[in-house]
Amino acid sequence: MSIKANERMLGYYIRRIGERYKAHHITAFAGQMAYFFVLSFFPLLIFLISVISKLNINYDFALDILQRYIPSNISKMITDFIGQTIMTEGLTVLSISGITMLYSASRAISALQRSINMSYDVSETRNFILVKLMGMFYTLMFILIIVLSLLVPSVFQGIYDFINSYIKFSIDDYWLDFAHLLRNLLLFISFIFVFLSIYLFLPNKKVHLSEILPGAGFAVIGSLATNYIFTRIVTKLTDYSIVYGSLSAIVAFMVWVYFMALIIILGAEINAITSNFKHDNR
Repeated sequence: MSIKANERMLGYYIRRIGERYKAHHITAFAGQMAYFFVLSFFPLLIFLISVISKLNINYDFALDILQRYIPSNISKMITDFIGQTIMTEGLTVLSISGITMLYSASRAISALQRSINMSYDVSETRNFILVKLMGMFYTLMFILIIVLSLLVPSVFQGIYDFINSYIKFSIDDYWLDFAHLLRNLLLFISFIFVFLSIYLFLPNKKVHLSEILPGAGFAVIGSLATNYIFTRIVTKLTDYSIVYGSLSAIVAFMVWVYFMALIIILGAEINAITSNFKHDNR
C-alpha cells in the first residue's frame, strides 16, 4: 500500500474508533474491569503467596520485575503487601482468598466479554454456565501466566546452578545473555497468546486469526506504551497523596489498571472494525 493509502486507512480507523468510543460505553466497561480486577488482585496475591511458599519457588525475580517495570508507588504498595502476607499460611486463608479472587476476576472478564460482544454488535446467546466457565478459564489463564513468570526464572536459575555446581562447566556471558533473552521472550510470547485467545474466543462470533492480529498488536504495544508513559510521566507529575493521602498508591494502581483495560477494549474495537471492513469489501 502507498503512503497515502496507509494515511487514509489510519484516518478511517481513527474516525470509526471515535464513533464507537461513546456509543459502546468503552470507558464504563474499562472502569468496571478495573474495579473488579483491583478487587481480585490482593486475594490473588495472598493465594499465590500461599501456594508459592509451599512449592519453594523463588519469586525474587518477580519482585524485581515489579520494581523495574511498574510505577514505583504501585510496586512499593505491592511489595509491602507481600511482605506483610509472606508468613500467612493455612487452608482457610487459601480457600477464602481463592474464592474471592475467582469471583471478582471472573466479573472483570465478564465485563470484557460484554464489551467485546458490543464491539461486534452481537448479543450473548451462549449458555450461561458456558460463559461463566469461560470467565473462570481466562481467570485461571491469567494466574497461570503469573505463575509462569515466577517459575520460568527459577527453572533457568536451577539449570545454571546445576551446571556450575555439578558439571563444573564455565558459562560465558554470551550464553547468560541469551538465556535471559530467551526467558523474557517466553514470557512475552505467553502474553501475546493471552491477548490472541481473548480476542479469538471471547466474542460470541466466529472470527479469523488474521482479523484479530491488528488489535492484539495494538494491545501489546499500547500496554507497553501506557506503562512507560504512566511510569515516566504521570507518577512524576501527579502527587496523588495530596488528595488521597494513604490511599494514593491504591488510587494510582486503579488508574493504571483502568488505562490497561482501556487498551484491551480498544484492541477489540480495532478487530471489529477490521472484520467489518473486510466483509464490506468482499
